[in-house]
Amino acid sequence: MIFCRLLLIVRWQAATVAQEARRGRLTSYSGIMSYVRSGSASSSKLYTVLFKSGEDKMPRPPVPPLSSSQDSIIMKWINQGALNNQCDACDTSNVTFAASVMPIIGINCTGCHSGASPSGSTLLTNYADILAQVNNGKLISSVTYASGFNGMPVTTKLSDCDINTLKIWVRNGAPNN
Repeated sequence: MIFCRLLLIVRWQAATVAQEARRGRLTSYSGIMSYVRSGSASSSKLYTVLFKSGEDKMPRPPVPPLSSSQDSIIMKWINQGALNNQCDACDTSNVTFAASVMPIIGINCTGCHSGASPSGSTLLTNYADILAQVNNGKLISSVTYASGFNGMPVTTKLSDCDINTLKIWVRNGAPNN
């Protein structure tokens, strides 16, 4: 299960590092492992780049830095041997904005809904932007391809797990947690 969380975190970060994402280097186990020294987080390029300070720190603004719990997950996974665990389960037991919602949005939405000219004039780069789409009813209606709304993402519908995660977060009041 640790690798599943790591993969979600790294995929979200890879979406902000356009060159690596285009090359597909951070979206698969083998790609991630090219930056990992199994058993040693401190010697792994993945870990050192994500947690260094200064202008080389990833991710770069406006994407927020990884949380201490995400740091712990990545360090634990690497130090325990960086195993390729299965990611089939859909865990919606602890849905939060930072760990659950923002990675889904980051991977699937910010490619079009960020920058100076976001698609549909809709920004989805931070909590306030996303909450605005929750409050106007467009977030859930768009990702569920509801009648009268443009289905998003355009290229392919989100997985049932991702949709349910977003619905749970909205049902719980869309907290900034």
